[in-house]
Amino acid sequence: MTVHHVAQLLPQGVPVVTPDTPLTVVADALAAHEGSAVAVADAAHHPLGVVTARTLARAVAGGTPGLDPALTVSAVMAAPPPAVRPATAPLAALAAMEAAGRRQVLVVGESGRVQGAVGAPPILRAALGHLEGALSERVAAATMPEIEAGLMAPDASGEVQRACAILGAVHTLHRAGFQRLRVAAGTPPGAAHWRCLVTHAGNVRPNGWEPVDSGTDTVTYTSAQSSIGWDATGGVNDCRRLATDFVEKYPDLAMRGAGADWPYAGWFTWLLGRAESGRLPAFLEDGETDPAARPPRP
Repeated sequence: MTVHHVAQLLPQGVPVVTPDTPLTVVADALAAHEGSAVAVADAAHHPLGVVTARTLARAVAGGTPGLDPALTVSAVMAAPPPAVRPATAPLAALAAMEAAGRRQVLVVGESGRVQGAVGAPPILRAALGHLEGALSERVAAATMPEIEAGLMAPDASGEVQRACAILGAVHTLHRAGFQRLRVAAGTPPGAAHWRCLVTHAGNVRPNGWEPVDSGTDTVTYTSAQSSIGWDATGGVNDCRRLATDFVEKYPDLAMRGAGADWPYAGWFTWLLGRAESGRLPAFLEDGETDPAARPPRP
């Protein structure tokens, strides 16, 4: 099903609760309907906050083998996440979450009544679903020379194919609205294999590519691997599938990469075309002497 509006993502059967609702009721609703958050409202259904699956996990983290029946929502609910209208598009909901630094949105009608909460994973999947449909239509309408023009050299090695698949997946994510995702790539001094780190613009130094912290909010691939770490299907040449797998496996990083960065996304399109011709990025060994190969500042 194509999702056009965020209201389509509201989990069925998950109620809007009040602050005096027992937490056991919320836990049962989330478990039964695979929800990630429950909206909290007052008697007039105006939003007051949210209870998430993570909140519930913290409530039982003290070694207690279950929730205290006396605990109510008011004891653990968080402040309200950003509110969006039911007709809001998934990408717009993503932008609202990113701006607020939250992983949920509340769906609130024109009258101010809250209809429920939607977490980041289904919104991310919906945004990618839009992109996959648009790309499929473009491929179906393209002529064979146009398709062939977008393919890498037929004699490219498996390592180059996997490297281009990773870069192509990042390019696909850029087109889906995750333009703040950035890469650092190359063969570090003394290393034998090409490496690609995927991170977000907030974790990048002023040179545009070097991670501030390579151990946080970073996914690393090296050409020594026979497969791509986040690839759930084995189809390393399917950039759209890789992009979807990335969002599923690293939702927090995908969230931090959501947002517009047209200078970087445009530059990255050029970089991908060059990589498909056999010249992979070489930032890590300071091998990029062409000023055009240096990314824009974050």
